[in-house]
Amino acid sequence: RELSVLGGMASSTPHLRLRVLVKHLFNPPSLEADATSLRKSTREGSVVVVGGLNQDILARAEGDLAKETSNMGAVTETWGGVAHNIALCLAKLRVSPHMITAVGGSDSVGKQMANYLESVSIKKSGLIAIPNCRSNRYLAILNQEGDLVASIADMKAVEKLSPSLLASYTRTKWFRAAEMLVLDGNLSKESISFLASFSSSMLSSHTSSSSFSVFFEPTSLEKSTRCLDAWRRGNVHFMSPNALELRRIAAEIEDIRAKTQHAKTGSIDDGSDSGISIVDLKSTRMKTQQAPLPKQVCDDVVTALRAIPLEMRRRNNYHIIITRGR
Repeated sequence: RELSVLGGMASSTPHLRLRVLVKHLFNPPSLEADATSLRKSTREGSVVVVGGLNQDILARAEGDLAKETSNMGAVTETWGGVAHNIALCLAKLRVSPHMITAVGGSDSVGKQMANYLESVSIKKSGLIAIPNCRSNRYLAILNQEGDLVASIADMKAVEKLSPSLLASYTRTKWFRAAEMLVLDGNLSKESISFLASFSSSMLSSHTSSSSFSVFFEPTSLEKSTRCLDAWRRGNVHFMSPNALELRRIAAEIEDIRAKTQHAKTGSIDDGSDSGISIVDLKSTRMKTQQAPLPKQVCDDVVTALRAIPLEMRRRNNYHIIITRGR
């Protein structure tokens, strides 16, 4: 079956990549479906999102940012986290996803998070309180133009989402009925591998849909390779890196290949590019035009797809959605 890669332009929010996600989940892979048809075709609770939900504290300077002293500016608080942002976009597309995430068991922020999720139509089915732990917080310092200068991420709660904690949720009715599982890079490598392998082997037999997909959002350069074990086994069907994250993923695959080139693993690079297609999406609604995908990006796409076992490639579709721009 065809392996396709979508290299599209993205705005500053995850909205574009979520539109592509929902199109592939609920419709044939037509790239022309509009928002109205998406809303009509989606079904409540058919997506489970697992990963980070945190309190974002944003501090923006009013003038030039001076080091080692106080700066005048504005401080705002909002809800963030990559998994949360994806779930929120899906909720706005009327999917009403279930979310599995961790909150602190020793502060009031966790209760606020639960109330917030209900208010935006995200099902708090998997809200896990971690004892003796603070809820996730992200502090960002922005300059006068709104560009990030520095940040501190306190994500200890979501990092405690171990396979043993997640196991009970994989046995719930709503989890087994899902048609797509979305994972963000805040999860540990072990948890990503556990959820992806469990889902691909069991969930597809418990859903009325003819297919089941796992979607990975890399989150950051450092966390982008946490999906590689699951990806190389063919248990992740979508991932949405930017060019830098894709380069890191491809480099690690190349390193693994070099170390195992004499081993008969059957899981690294079968040497075939058959069935791999690269599509550079062009939106007529975008006011600015971007250059075609660079050769390095195309090479990295092929490297990533060739890491999937050939037998899995013959049974499933795999997609890399490359987000471009800031």
